[in-house]
Amino acid sequence: MNLIPKVKSLKITGDLLHYNLPIRICKDSCPFDFETIPIQCKEIFELNEKSSIVKFVLDIELKKEEFIISILKSEVLIRSSSVSGALYGFYTLYQLALQDELQEMIIQDSPDLEVRGVMIDISRNKIPSMDQLMILISELSLMKINHLELYVEGFSFLVKALPEGESLTPLTAEEFTFLQEYAKKLSIDLVPNMNGLGHMSDWLTLEKYRHLAEKEDGFMAWGHHFKASTLFPLNPDSLKLVETMYEELLVCSKSKFFNMNLDEPFELGQGKSKEECEKTSKVEVYLNYVSKLSDFVKSHQLTPLMWGDVVIHHPEAYSLLPKDVILCDWGYDYDYPFERHTKELSEHGVKFLLSPGTSSWNSFASRNKDMLATTLGANQAAKKYQGLGVMTTDWGDFGHLQYHPFSYRGYLYHAGCSWGEEPTQNELNEWLDVFILKQKGLSSILHQLSTYSELENQYVYNSTLVFQTMMFTDPDLRTPIALRSDFLKQSILSRPMTDKAMDDILKLILNQKELLKSYDSLEADEINNCISMMALSINFQKKIIHGLPLSSDDSNLAQKIIQTHQILWLKRNRSGGMNQSLSRLVSLKEIIEFLSKQV
Repeated sequence: MNLIPKVKSLKITGDLLHYNLPIRICKDSCPFDFETIPIQCKEIFELNEKSSIVKFVLDIELKKEEFIISILKSEVLIRSSSVSGALYGFYTLYQLALQDELQEMIIQDSPDLEVRGVMIDISRNKIPSMDQLMILISELSLMKINHLELYVEGFSFLVKALPEGESLTPLTAEEFTFLQEYAKKLSIDLVPNMNGLGHMSDWLTLEKYRHLAEKEDGFMAWGHHFKASTLFPLNPDSLKLVETMYEELLVCSKSKFFNMNLDEPFELGQGKSKEECEKTSKVEVYLNYVSKLSDFVKSHQLTPLMWGDVVIHHPEAYSLLPKDVILCDWGYDYDYPFERHTKELSEHGVKFLLSPGTSSWNSFASRNKDMLATTLGANQAAKKYQGLGVMTTDWGDFGHLQYHPFSYRGYLYHAGCSWGEEPTQNELNEWLDVFILKQKGLSSILHQLSTYSELENQYVYNSTLVFQTMMFTDPDLRTPIALRSDFLKQSILSRPMTDKAMDDILKLILNQKELLKSYDSLEADEINNCISMMALSINFQKKIIHGLPLSSDDSNLAQKIIQTHQILWLKRNRSGGMNQSLSRLVSLKEIIEFLSKQV
């Protein structure tokens, strides 16, 4: 039997059983909303008022999410002290029933970590439709995830008092409230999330807020110029703007948490706050702002969360950190030191969550090695040092070009590790095929594609060599084509792929493309277009590296990818942000056409 999460205690007491389908559940004893449970569960279970096989029993001696399942010849008893415990016991029974593994047995299980979370980025172009968000919540609930955040920066959430981003089809307070209630029925805490110091470029681009920027003319980093992204924290109007933004989510939230984010204030101390930062310190200026904002959140009876990148790299900050703030330490590469950081947090008495990643972003098809290492490392460290839990992240940098299925294995692996024992690669693939994808062998294709970065000739922090075609394509079509073209060429030539790496990856993805011919589904279409993006990227890099001419075939492939991406986008997501996501692909197509004429 393949159970994810794996159970802690399973004792077989008798024979295999074959209940008639659908298996009847005692309606009067069912403590959760049966109508809300994942639709696939209703294929083999039904509520029944007159006769039943499955009965739920209240047992106040059990921990909150703990359950005991007793499978007998004539009935199944699920004991729990809470709705969530009963629901998780039911999900375990469902997994057994769907795999025809029902047997006389006793199962006792409970999670290792209190918070088993997922955060998805809805601010980098891709804002899922309500239907897609409900599907995601349902899928995560089946994995026994109990904490979900929708990352907000810019205009992906409509602040009615500041309606600048209304044209981007943002999430509204009414939609958030509905999703919050829906998630609660599935034992998931939908936690409000909004950034409020760095990552403020969309607001600071507007003339009415430009004066609130730390550096109004932007900043240089990694050899590139970036738009202003960080608020000037000493201006009271900066705090007032963020409080207005936060207020709308705070007043409608039923969670006990609020994620302020407050990460990566890149320009802090370089502009208007430079004098004060030199007089005191950058950390003190930062944490004074953090303290004011956390007090505002706490005034609404919510516990603030925030990213830990500033504090963790400045040990003197621990003593200045506001009490009750929960620090979220993030790391997305295989060698990230969760163990060392968590030991320091524990020694300083700081409450914490750890945040690895699905590694789907900046990669087309995910980075399997980094996903596995960060997820396992974070969960092991959180358990060792009694952390609150782990929240894996799923970002959307550089156009959010990765498709939804490439995040599944990251979600599921984290679900298994945060509950108990880690699942194997084969167990992940088999479980997803049966319980989510409903297509045998498709998860193995996702798995194989996610290993492509291990064939590259150079490791890239938080990205891959293949993806650099997208990363270094200027999406601003107003930039002269010659400049866009030269910048992309020089970026690729500065970190070239070897022929062996390119050939090995092409062989890998084309083999998977051949296997996809037997599938007909949205997921298969998404994987196919991902493979096309990867093939376009590799072939483009090969021609640039070897000085070979680009052709109409390259341009036609780019055009086909763009058209397919538009169709696939609208299957799961809102229209707002789609053109921004496409802008890199459109710009790359123009560069290909420009270079093809230079021969």
